[in-house]
Amino acid sequence: MCGFVGQLNLSGKTSKSDMDINITNMTRFLEHRGPDGVGFFRDKFGLISIGHRRLSILDISEKGSQPFESPNGRYIIAFNGEIYNHLLIRKKIEKSGYPYSWESNCDTETLMAGLMMWDLEVCLSELNGMFAFALWDKEEKELILCRDRMGIKPLYYGFSNGDLLFSSEIKAIKAHPKFEANINKDALALYLRYAYVPTPFSIYQGINKLPQGHYIRFNFDKNINTEPKSYWDLSSHFCSKNKVSDGFSSDTLVKVLEDKLVESIRLRMLSDVELGAFLSGGVDSSLIVALMQKISLKKVNTFTIGFERKSFNEAIYAKNIASYLGTNHTELYISEKESLNLAYKCGSIWDEPFGDSSQIPMLLLSTLTSKNVKVALSGDGGDELFCGYNRYGQGYRLFQILSIIPHKFLELTFKGFEHLDPKFINKVDTLLSKNFKFSGIQDKMLKIAKIINVSDKNLFYKKLISCFDSPNQFLLDGFEPETLHSRIELWPDNKDFRDTMMYLDCMTYLVDDILTKVDRATMSQGLEARVPFLDHNLIEWSSRLPLKEKIKNNSPKWLLKKILEKYVPNSYFNRPKMGFGVPLSSWLKGPLKVWAYDLLSESRIKDQGLFNYDLINRMLEENFSNQRFWHHQLWTLLMFQSWYYDSHLGT
Repeated sequence: MCGFVGQLNLSGKTSKSDMDINITNMTRFLEHRGPDGVGFFRDKFGLISIGHRRLSILDISEKGSQPFESPNGRYIIAFNGEIYNHLLIRKKIEKSGYPYSWESNCDTETLMAGLMMWDLEVCLSELNGMFAFALWDKEEKELILCRDRMGIKPLYYGFSNGDLLFSSEIKAIKAHPKFEANINKDALALYLRYAYVPTPFSIYQGINKLPQGHYIRFNFDKNINTEPKSYWDLSSHFCSKNKVSDGFSSDTLVKVLEDKLVESIRLRMLSDVELGAFLSGGVDSSLIVALMQKISLKKVNTFTIGFERKSFNEAIYAKNIASYLGTNHTELYISEKESLNLAYKCGSIWDEPFGDSSQIPMLLLSTLTSKNVKVALSGDGGDELFCGYNRYGQGYRLFQILSIIPHKFLELTFKGFEHLDPKFINKVDTLLSKNFKFSGIQDKMLKIAKIINVSDKNLFYKKLISCFDSPNQFLLDGFEPETLHSRIELWPDNKDFRDTMMYLDCMTYLVDDILTKVDRATMSQGLEARVPFLDHNLIEWSSRLPLKEKIKNNSPKWLLKKILEKYVPNSYFNRPKMGFGVPLSSWLKGPLKVWAYDLLSESRIKDQGLFNYDLINRMLEENFSNQRFWHHQLWTLLMFQSWYYDSHLGT
């Protein structure tokens, strides 16, 4: 795992010496991604400069250093990620008779050999891994930027004064002396909508995220279309009429899925350094750990953080599972003070404003894990692929019930939900049946309030994924552009809308929220996170599973639970889903109240000239007087403000 940065001198106006200085300075801002080494490529004609920071995982010798030059001297590559099947690719190259003499055991050299032997898209189809890379062809004077199928690894690019800048993180691009860090106000509207900036946008004008499963070419001499091109399409698998269950029993599907997961995990346990796994005690992480322990010759290292508040603490469940599986378990209970201290620092860690409050426990877990290992396997992706989120199950059932109730009655009911009292919500929690009992009842009631008068399934989904329902109202300038979320004509036409929701979450929320959160948190600590559920072979298979095999008897992730039951008693994990969260509402009304009022003060807001202060002030007053619950919206605003003053202004 690494990070890279580069400048392509398309304008021809930047001197070679200036490029050398720029790339050296920009690379410094990626040291956290690669604390084990630094390397540079500086073209002798001043066409391109590339910097690389290395986190040594496979072949930790100097032979794996980057940027990596091909044996014939024609190609230079800077690579971030892991190619898990690179040894199999080597055998395929050797079997073909292609004349390549190996100098190292690293996957970067395997990737280089594959790119030399095959056309680009053929090579990409062979890769099983998470990656972003920049390939420079000296002969063609062409740069290719590429990102893995699911966007596990980040890649930004854009133009500044006619030159192309690219990097694993925006902070390195921003370090370029001529880069103008102007906020993209349309992207800011999107941030308010989703609490993250969705691909292909970034928070800065002129800088884009390369979409997952895409590559893009830039050439000095040829008139090449510089639009990203897709090399892998997830929708074709979600929309496939060729379901994998045809002719197979559920027991057979359980066995096939287990075999695929074991193979994915086995590939992701390939490492020349110590590795472990995150363990929350939920179905996904517990299954990953159980299968790791099954194939490991020694105890698996597992890591969990706990919290003082029982309603946010999963450590007790993780400890029980770790004990049952016999892992080498490490847990650390975090005080509220330690958690709160990170709230002030998030702006400097995340490249862009990022409003998912689970960033705090993720950062705490990464810090703990990095003190013991350099690689950790994660259970991310299980919810999106196997119908795990409440909106697919309980939420969608509730929507179906509400859709047959007269609209007039729902409108009257909705008015009562707009001003929910905390005491009332706690009372409701005690009255709910087991099938509708949630952790985080306050947030769930707010989501119910959002959909209670919605009769359209498309609007149902949009309401649930929105942080601000009307972001344009909160901005003085800027207008929310279209994204995949808003373009219904691009949504797969599945028989069951839950399949459509899972596809959309995979393409958006998973990439720009979950994977971004994990990447920035782990990389800030020099830790590599690997995601077995996002093996593309497993994704292609699971996306063609019918819903009846993913959710049975109102039980989500049925297939995953059937596998886990073989290794851990059902009573250890069969409980209501818990989020990886923090007590935002009480924090903002207690220890973070002064901080919140300061960052959202009239003087700051009006000096910025971005937001409608009157609406924000009203939101603050309603939240702190318990008239309305606005803690998620306020956190989203606070994370922008924290980023703005810590990262954007550099204060």
